[in-house]
Amino acid sequence: MGINFQRLKGKAFYLFFKLLLCFSFCLTGLPVMASWDGSFIEGLNAHGTDATINFSGGALLYNAPTNGQLPASTVTEADKSCVSDNKAKNCKASSPIAIIPNDRLAFSLCTSASSQQIGPPTWAEPNITVEQGEYGDINLSGGNDRTLSFNTENGIYKIKSLTASSGKIVLSAGQYWIETLFINNGVILEFPTTGTVTFFIKNDYQHYNLNLINESERFIIYTYGNFVLNGGALLNAYVFSEGDATISGSASLNGALTASNILLEGNSSVQFWR
Repeated sequence: MGINFQRLKGKAFYLFFKLLLCFSFCLTGLPVMASWDGSFIEGLNAHGTDATINFSGGALLYNAPTNGQLPASTVTEADKSCVSDNKAKNCKASSPIAIIPNDRLAFSLCTSASSQQIGPPTWAEPNITVEQGEYGDINLSGGNDRTLSFNTENGIYKIKSLTASSGKIVLSAGQYWIETLFINNGVILEFPTTGTVTFFIKNDYQHYNLNLINESERFIIYTYGNFVLNGGALLNAYVFSEGDATISGSASLNGALTASNILLEGNSSVQFWR
């Protein structure tokens, strides 16, 4: 596939440094040393007591390790599911498995205490701008011409719920600590041209087919619950789920995925970039 592994190693360092900053800034504004190199070892990584990776229905991992070994206690597949150098081979469990850093923050330490309601936009005021801070429920709806803009660069947003059924969300680089997140299929995501957008999500999260950022390492999704990507959804991101993760249908993830139990089914795929 023409992968430049020296460049990938540089991207991995950049990503882990960004994750280090994200967790530490929420509380202190100062970085706390955290080791993330044990979390995204390969394109698919399993952690915890179960630590399983399951392939079915033709699902594939591209840019897999040449030996097919994935960080997991158990790997199951119906056919050769690891693709490296354009050759399919069997995936195998190997150790060490992936880990959750011991010094990662509990979501309760970054929970919003606000009850302030934002939105939805109206015909008279179709655009809403939100500064960094704490909020209750934020709602974006009313049509494709409605816009919700987060305009604090490298800001920290703490939100009880963010629901977007239509319109456009303009994101700034920074941290978004969200208890419940729903972004409907068809909502436009506008990413910043520089910097990293990081979603920390307390509850289960399903990602729909939304706009793509050009560089996977600049969009990080960390969910304290379960993660789902299905249908024909495409996603460029690094995803860490403390619960289970499912990629199904013809969905495709470019980046990496770490979860307790991972299921890839249908014609789904993960393309590893680090």
